[in-house]
Amino acid sequence: MKICFIIHLDFIESSYGGIETYLRNLSLDLTKKGHEVHIISGTEGKPLDYIYEGVNFHRVSSRASYIHNLLLKISPSIEKYFFQTIVSLTIGWRIYQKFRKLNKKKPFDIVECTDSAGLGVFFPLFNHTKSITRLHTSLSLADFLNKEEFTLDRKVIYFLERLQIKKSDALNADSFSLKEKSPDFFNIDPSKIDVTYYGINLSEYNSLSKKRGIKGDYLLYFGRLEERKGIRTLANSLPKVFSKYPKLKVIFVGNPHVEIKNSGKIENFNANKYILKANKNFSKNIIFIKHLSHKDLYPIIKNAKLVVLPSDWEAFGFTCLEAMGLGKPVLATSGSGFEEQIVKDGKYGFLVKPKNPEALSNKIIDCLKRNDLNIIGKRAKKRAEFFSNEKITQETINYYKKVIKNE
Repeated sequence: MKICFIIHLDFIESSYGGIETYLRNLSLDLTKKGHEVHIISGTEGKPLDYIYEGVNFHRVSSRASYIHNLLLKISPSIEKYFFQTIVSLTIGWRIYQKFRKLNKKKPFDIVECTDSAGLGVFFPLFNHTKSITRLHTSLSLADFLNKEEFTLDRKVIYFLERLQIKKSDALNADSFSLKEKSPDFFNIDPSKIDVTYYGINLSEYNSLSKKRGIKGDYLLYFGRLEERKGIRTLANSLPKVFSKYPKLKVIFVGNPHVEIKNSGKIENFNANKYILKANKNFSKNIIFIKHLSHKDLYPIIKNAKLVVLPSDWEAFGFTCLEAMGLGKPVLATSGSGFEEQIVKDGKYGFLVKPKNPEALSNKIIDCLKRNDLNIIGKRAKKRAEFFSNEKITQETINYYKKVIKNE
C-alpha cells in the first residue's frame, strides 16, 4: 500500500507526545513490512523533502501566507479573533496541495489525518483517496477538558474538526474510551468509529542507561503540565503523602501548558507555581524537569518507585504504556483510557477515581506500603506486550485494507 499521514509536526521535528510516538512506531514498522509511507506536515523551519529510514517526509511552511497578510491589511483585528483558524487552514491547504502533487505521480491507497484543528478538512471534501480521521484528543476536546474559554476562534476550529470527522470515509479512535466520548462531543454516529490502539516498541527498553541520576525514593509524573492531566489533584494530594514519607521526592517531567494567541504564547495554568503553593512546607521534596527526550526520560521512569498519572480523563495515555513497558507500577485514574491498559485495580497497576485529592493521597500511601510493587511492575511489563508494535501494526494494516475495500 501507499499510505500518507497528515500531522502538524512530524515525529523527528517534534517528539513531544503520544501522537508523535504512535506515528513513529507505526510508520517505521509499515516501511519495514514493504509499504510506501509518506508523512506530510507543517514546519517552523525551511520546507523540504527527505527520506528517513525508508519513510518519506514532506514539510511545508507554517508561516503566514500571502492571503493571510492581505487579510491583515484589510482588517488587522482578524488575527486577534481568528489566529488559530487562519494558521490551521493555511497549513492544511499547503499540506493538501503537496499531497495532490505526490498523488499525481503515483496515487495513494489511503490517507490518515489527525483530528486536531481540522488540519485534514480538505481531504474528505476535495479528494477521492480513502480518508481516515484518526481520533486522538482534538484541540477542541482538549480545550473542553482544560476548561478553557471557547472563543469565536475556537468555535470555528470546532466546526472544522467536526466537518472533517463527518466527511471522512472512516474514523479510527485510539481507545474505546475516546470512542465513547466522541459521539456526543462531535455529534456523530458511534457505530462509524473503529478502535486501534497505539503500539509500543518494547525493544527500545532493552538497552537503557543504568545511571540513576536521582538519589532516594521518588514518585514520578511525566507529561504535559496542564489541567486535564490532573495536576491540581496531584498537587493537593501530596502534603498528606509527604507528612507520612518526609524523605520522599516527587518529580514532575514536562513543559507547562501554553496556548498560542495573537502570535504569542499565553500560559493558561502555571502548574509549577500551583504545585509549590499547595506544598509550601515541602518545596525541597519537589523537583521540576523540563520535557526530555525518550533517551533521557526512560532511566528516570525506570528508577521511580511509582509512576502517578492522575488525569481528569485520558483518551489512551501513552505515558502509562511507556511506564508499563519499562516494568514500572502505575497509579492512574479510572473511567478513561488508562483503564484499558491497567484493566482493574491491583492487576497490572493501580486505579483511583479522578478529581479526588484525598482518595489519591490515600492510594499513593497504600501503594508505598506494599512490598509487591516489583511484582506488579513485572506484570505490567507483560501486559504491555498486548500493545506490541508488531501486533498493532498488523491490526492497522488489516483496518486500512478494510477501509479501502469498502467502496
